[in-house]
Amino acid sequence: MKQPSSKFTSSTCGYVHGEARSGTKPPSRLYGIWGCMKIRCESRNKRTRANYHDRGIRVCDEWQKDYVAFRDWALTNGYRDDLTIDRINNDGGYSPENCRWVDYKTQRRNTRINLHLTAFGETKTAADWIDDPRCQVRRITFYGRIHRGWPVEKAITLPASRLNRVVPVLAA
Repeated sequence: MKQPSSKFTSSTCGYVHGEARSGTKPPSRLYGIWGCMKIRCESRNKRTRANYHDRGIRVCDEWQKDYVAFRDWALTNGYRDDLTIDRINNDGGYSPENCRWVDYKTQRRNTRINLHLTAFGETKTAADWIDDPRCQVRRITFYGRIHRGWPVEKAITLPASRLNRVVPVLAA
């Protein structure tokens, strides 16, 4: 998956990284992350409000009022341009105790909408099971099996039958 550049438009807060008023220096990527974090938690936009403000997710007082405090925390806690801020506990707010810098793959797996499945005495996201070396099928086969109610261990370990594969029809 293509990583967002420093000039992407954030769909969660509407802030365009890299844009600035005429004659001013564009804000840094880190400053944009700080601004978007605050906007997500304060927004009156219905979708954003339901996902952050209405769930009680806030920016800690220290970061809310002081970009330098946020920047200093970020730089001493592993910030890099290829990482994104992630709340360890999705029900908790943005604070030094609950935030970390992770790659995009890790962040996508740390959301409320992930499907968590238990097999072999372990609970993982569906995406993690697909990456597990015990998984014998492709992603689409795995999700199809789960959707049809297969037991998770069988959905993971039973090899796909050639008879069940969909063969694309080629145009003449």
